[in-house]
Amino acid sequence: MVLAVLVVGAGPAGLAAALALSKLGVSVRVIDKREAPEVGQRGAGVQPRTLEYHHILGSLPDFLQRAVNLLPMIVYGPDGRTPAHVKEIMPAKEPTPGTPWPNCMILWQSSHEEILRDHLLQQGVAVEWGTELTSFEQNQDTVVSQVSNVKSGIETVPSQYLVAADGSRSAVRKRLELSFLGESTIEKAIAGHIEVKNLPRDKWHAWGTPQTQMIFLAPNSDPKGLETSFGMVGISAAVDKPFTGSRDQFVAAFQEVSGRTDIEFGKLYSSSLFSPNIRMVGQFSQGRCFLAGDAAHVHSPSGGQGLNSGIQDSINLSWKLAAVIKGEAPCSLLDTYSDERLPVIAAMLNKTTLLHKATFKDDVRDEKSAAWRRGDELLMLGINYRSSALALDTVHAAKTRLSTDPYHGGTTLCAGDRAPQAPGLVDVTGKVTSLFEIFGYGHHTLLIFAQSIKEATAVVSWASISKSIKPVVVLPQGSNGLMEHVGVLVVEDREGHAYRTYFSDVKEEKTVLVPVRPDLHIGAMVRELDDLKLYFGKLLAGL
Repeated sequence: MVLAVLVVGAGPAGLAAALALSKLGVSVRVIDKREAPEVGQRGAGVQPRTLEYHHILGSLPDFLQRAVNLLPMIVYGPDGRTPAHVKEIMPAKEPTPGTPWPNCMILWQSSHEEILRDHLLQQGVAVEWGTELTSFEQNQDTVVSQVSNVKSGIETVPSQYLVAADGSRSAVRKRLELSFLGESTIEKAIAGHIEVKNLPRDKWHAWGTPQTQMIFLAPNSDPKGLETSFGMVGISAAVDKPFTGSRDQFVAAFQEVSGRTDIEFGKLYSSSLFSPNIRMVGQFSQGRCFLAGDAAHVHSPSGGQGLNSGIQDSINLSWKLAAVIKGEAPCSLLDTYSDERLPVIAAMLNKTTLLHKATFKDDVRDEKSAAWRRGDELLMLGINYRSSALALDTVHAAKTRLSTDPYHGGTTLCAGDRAPQAPGLVDVTGKVTSLFEIFGYGHHTLLIFAQSIKEATAVVSWASISKSIKPVVVLPQGSNGLMEHVGVLVVEDREGHAYRTYFSDVKEEKTVLVPVRPDLHIGAMVRELDDLKLYFGKLLAGL
């Protein structure tokens, strides 16, 4: 049997794609030319939207057990000891009924990848290290890849599709001759991972200024450990010195910038020199090959969007791939991957570039610097697909649906937006549940907001013909006496959160049909069954 999907690259994007596909029953292999996972502390910021995707993949409990809240940063003045200010990089928010995980959390990429690998292994899939894609050819039905393993040699691997998550120097992207346009910045940066023995671990610490040279130390997620991420950025000659990657070179640079000789350093685990690049492809796929993560886009680390964007690429792609492979969806569904992700990534590059430039323009020791102005959009909860060909909204006026920012749809919930949580739902047996417990990556959830069971009967009957659709009748608060068994899940919005969150702008007294996609985006908001059929006709085969 031909393999369904070959994933090239075992970073966050590749692992997320493989885990999502395997959970959907799709055969997958993951190869990586590295001999083993990288050691190091980078890519630490994990945004709320990514936490929601961990939830639907089943990996959130393990993630929350190891991650920590984003710590405040002490920015020291010129003497290196007196704080100029202590800054909340992204001020913490309280959870709401619609957003249970509202804050950025910190887990270094190596640990993040370990969690994804563990969950992938539970699906019976292990990363094949030391295995490099050397060439591939596409034909009408398959991608035929040549892979080379350091121990077993050359192997021919036919697969229905190939997902390239092989990093910024992607061999797949180059072989496909896809454009990767953008710019390289003049700023230099050194990132690494070192033991620090006598540094308070309840905050991050920064010395200097990026206009000359700045160094920060960020303790990792283990409060009792010594391991600390470090970064050194600047445009001065100090960063342009020949980089040896040695412990002594870093310690000397730290002491020069900070003026501190009292900080004790231990083992250096890793270090690397780079200049931030700002680039993206013009299309995310060609034929049966798809790009995700750094293979498709690279940018400044400012704002903590990179790792998250890569995982979100994979979540958008994988349910579509699985549906097509299983024969549940038309092949045209795969075209929407590039169409939906391109504007999101273009907006992300613009926002992170502006933040990067502000960081190198202003003195970050001034707490009013533009470098500290980080809007809620960086939490990635506003990312939307309102402009997608899949989105259908007949409930809201066109001017309400219009959005020029794929990172921020607006105050009114419309088709294409993130589907919020709503707790306090009660089924006919008295069991309390929530929308996030009902949603699933393996199906389309059809929320039928109706005043009575009778109003929902025709829609329930039609939706039940497809195993890909999970109909859920949501009755308003106070409907307990109207509830009955009708062969599908029926819940009362006992606490009113669902109706308030989904219809904050209007009092809904008519039936509204809200299909939620496997990737937790609202696919449509319609009133008529014919419009619902039109929407699912683009998504599912045979309807």
